[in-house]
Amino acid sequence: KGEPGEYVITVNIETKTITIAPAPSDGTVDDGTRIYIVGAAVPAVGWNAGDAQELKNIAPGVYRATVDFVNDRFRFLKQQDWGDGYNFPYFTTVPAQYLENALQPDREDGDENLWFKGPAGTYTITIDVAEKWITMY
Repeated sequence: KGEPGEYVITVNIETKTITIAPAPSDGTVDDGTRIYIVGAAVPAVGWNAGDAQELKNIAPGVYRATVDFVNDRFRFLKQQDWGDGYNFPYFTTVPAQYLENALQPDREDGDENLWFKGPAGTYTITIDVAEKWITMY
């Protein structure tokens, strides 16, 4: 019997609780975590971790950003430095038309970053770190 509108529903299986809260007006949530994108495939950022672009937290463990991509390597960081992050093998589901493992013989890359292979342009990328998937459109 609440007010009409958008809400965030959080289910915790372990504690057997459900919480419902009004969704933030900008479509984001803040579960206290951050994810950043960095790499040559994101020309506005490059490989400077301090310039990495933040993906907005849109649900617990789910992040989204609109990013300009070119054909090259990138990865995700948990912070704006070279600590923990996520590369290609971490994800179990990726859009194969846009992404592949950057560790290829012709690329001289010793790391399994993500390789953006789609047409250069602006894409919305969403990742779920718990379910280990990436979508792009």
